[in-house]
Amino acid sequence: MIGQQYAERFPHRVRAMTLDSNMDHRLGIRRFLATQTDGAQGSFDEFVAWCDRDSSCPLHGDDLRGVWHDLLARADRGELLVEPGPVAVTAFELINAVFSGLYGPHWHQLAELLVTLDQPAPAPTKAVAGHQLATGLAAEADVSAAPFQAIFCQDWDLPVPDHREFARQLRQLDRIAPDMRCSPLAVYATVACLGWPSEVTNPQQPLRVPVGPQLLLTSAVHDPSTPYAWTLGALSQLRRHASLLTYEGWGHGVYGRSDCTTGTIDTFLVSLHRPAQGASCPGVEPAPAATPHRVPTPDAVTVPPPEQPRWWHRD
Repeated sequence: MIGQQYAERFPHRVRAMTLDSNMDHRLGIRRFLATQTDGAQGSFDEFVAWCDRDSSCPLHGDDLRGVWHDLLARADRGELLVEPGPVAVTAFELINAVFSGLYGPHWHQLAELLVTLDQPAPAPTKAVAGHQLATGLAAEADVSAAPFQAIFCQDWDLPVPDHREFARQLRQLDRIAPDMRCSPLAVYATVACLGWPSEVTNPQQPLRVPVGPQLLLTSAVHDPSTPYAWTLGALSQLRRHASLLTYEGWGHGVYGRSDCTTGTIDTFLVSLHRPAQGASCPGVEPAPAATPHRVPTPDAVTVPPPEQPRWWHRD
């Protein structure tokens, strides 16, 4: 979004710009929550589809969705315990852990994590899983070190009048995403701005870029963080000022995903050669797991710890 607004405000300073994994800064709270939740659910669906077709998945041939819903049910009951502690993992923390793993995506490691949580395991393995889950949203971040609110809450007006309305919104998200229940990023962003002392200085509005800058928008079809629909929304506002390169793959961020994406973007920036209308690059699946099909040891479970969710992170 920063790139969009720079092109809008300083078009005379832009020769060419690639906008990777875009936001649609027109959306009110309902569409903001709904579209991002749909993206999170779609990315989870792709994780399940990969496990169904790839024999290297630790849950290949099993009911991955069934395992997932059993874990959610245990978390809802306060029975999903991890070491050290033991500590009870909430459903939101569990969802956020999986959501974080979809950024890469880290499908193999995610499946290993679900296996670890779904069966009795030695304490050291549980401790690793516990670290991945317990370092999520529990700690309050220093705004100077993690300025999410200071930035986001000036750009987005997402009012929630009361708890009843918020609960109604969450029920709607649960219908959109029967597995993920919500986008933890969208929910966190909304809640983080409630009671924020500063005013919204840059609220939602249509994107208006004057004629001049050469823009290339890129997005993955299965992005859990900035859904493909957001890039299409931004493109519709730019009209003839921009071209689109679609990555028919997974994860957050397109540049560096493949020779196709990187080469197309580099060529555009260097020569101003726009890709043809409807241009796309095939998806590249994550590399196979380095460990064999087994219950993972502590060293084998390497899903990045879920931090406060954000839009700009990708491993």
